[in-house]
Amino acid sequence: MEWPPSRPKNIRTPFGGTPYYLDQLQPGLSYERNVAELCFNKAGLLYEEPMMLLREELKSPAVYDSILQAISDGCNTPKLIADRIGLEQTSLPFYTRTLEDLNLIERIVPFGEKRTSRKARIRICDPFFAYWYRFVSPNVTFIETGNGDLIAERVVTSAAFATYVGQHFESMCLQWITKMGSEGRLPMLPVQVGKWWGNNPLRREETDIDVVAADPLEQKLLIGECKWRNRFDETDMIESLKARVGLISGYRETSLIFFTKNRISDATRTKYEGNPDMSFVCADEMFAVPSSRR
Repeated sequence: MEWPPSRPKNIRTPFGGTPYYLDQLQPGLSYERNVAELCFNKAGLLYEEPMMLLREELKSPAVYDSILQAISDGCNTPKLIADRIGLEQTSLPFYTRTLEDLNLIERIVPFGEKRTSRKARIRICDPFFAYWYRFVSPNVTFIETGNGDLIAERVVTSAAFATYVGQHFESMCLQWITKMGSEGRLPMLPVQVGKWWGNNPLRREETDIDVVAADPLEQKLLIGECKWRNRFDETDMIESLKARVGLISGYRETSLIFFTKNRISDATRTKYEGNPDMSFVCADEMFAVPSSRR
């Protein structure tokens, strides 16, 4: 997705920053209505867009379609994908490399790990394809009967959609860190950015860190939590991230940053006011245009 999105509410869009998709939006319609008309209507301009692209660009589009659907359903390793679609695992790299070349999927590893790490995951990185395979593709039969509006309405209130938006928000937070760092507006230069997941030996459980940025030269680390929710326990959020300090070793300084949909409470801000290693950023602050640029 391109930086910067124009408004905080645009985080809900499946269109990312692709000009062609954004050009299809009708100014007189709400975002929800636009999405319903474009994606959940069999006459919609984007209803068959992913399959049309696969047919135009690739041989054996059905295989690629199956791979993308498997990834969307949570199969994020070669073995899981191959098992799901009934393909020999040794044959899968040919297809996944092609999808990577098209910038439709990407292979990610935990921050600090080598690209060959066994902890690697595969995910759909194109925002529209991620949305289409998660919410449109599984409902094609129902949409074809003329019930697309009903599906579209259910999608925006579903737990799956909340998860999709949360993942989308994490990506935007990483972009924000990169941008602020390049402008010298962070206490460190984010030379490396990413996400971390792995085992927490103290709690004996699998855990993750939403956003990670590091300056290896200065040995400074920034870890962050992203919350795209209207309500949550602020204390629990802070303590949970503080408990993850030390999971990524090799740095002499670690700062914490919290990204939230809405502004954090005044009580929490006051409590940590003056702490240079603790930052809070809400969506409105992320998307604000500096006065010098207006």
